[in-house]
Amino acid sequence: GAFLLLVCAPVRAVMGFVAKHSKAGGNEYIEKVVKHLDQCITCYQSYVEFISRNAYIDVCISSTSFCTAAKNSFGFVASEGGKVLTLTGACYIFTIAGTLGISFLTGLLTYLLVTTNGAWTSSDSPHYVENPHFVTAVAAVLAGYTAMCFMIVFEHTSDALLYTYVWNKFHGHNTVQKYASDSLASLTEYKPLAKPVGRPSKAGAPQERSSFFTNPFQRPASTEESQSLVRSSFFS
Repeated sequence: GAFLLLVCAPVRAVMGFVAKHSKAGGNEYIEKVVKHLDQCITCYQSYVEFISRNAYIDVCISSTSFCTAAKNSFGFVASEGGKVLTLTGACYIFTIAGTLGISFLTGLLTYLLVTTNGAWTSSDSPHYVENPHFVTAVAAVLAGYTAMCFMIVFEHTSDALLYTYVWNKFHGHNTVQKYASDSLASLTEYKPLAKPVGRPSKAGAPQERSSFFTNPFQRPASTEESQSLVRSSFFS
């Protein structure tokens, strides 16, 4: 999965741009490119477009293979619409701001130290820095790379919370408040559904019990996903 994400990332970026502008008229060069890459766009939309890191979330929930999870997760959160769709990927802004901010502050602090501290400004010191600008640039780049690793984890965690929220809402709408925090439910304007009045059960007939994995919308599940849910219910 990680290898596929690494290999497909540049392909998704290029082909996604071409596919997005494939129907745009008035650009002679784009039309020529689309004409020659029509099969490539079809292949991209069939096999590469759905590959994303959200597949790992579906793997953890449904215990499916990576490719199956990638297909299941593609557009799943976006289908919820509303505020959930707006919040999806919103932390990307914080990722960029955090990475650039930490890199800038680290570079600034490094420059102040190597230009004002005698241990690095004195030519007689064994720690003398001859080129403070180069040291500042190296420190800023290293700090930015380290900050980016942590901020990506933060971004993916927020997306995982939204994904599990939508998954829970889709498979058991009225159980959301049991698992989701009040702040998340309030932010997404969650409202429980009214329970329908059921018919009196016949004597001796077992009543159907709803569970976390019950699908109130009768969503057709894949064979692999159904088997994983059956196994999890058997061992619980």
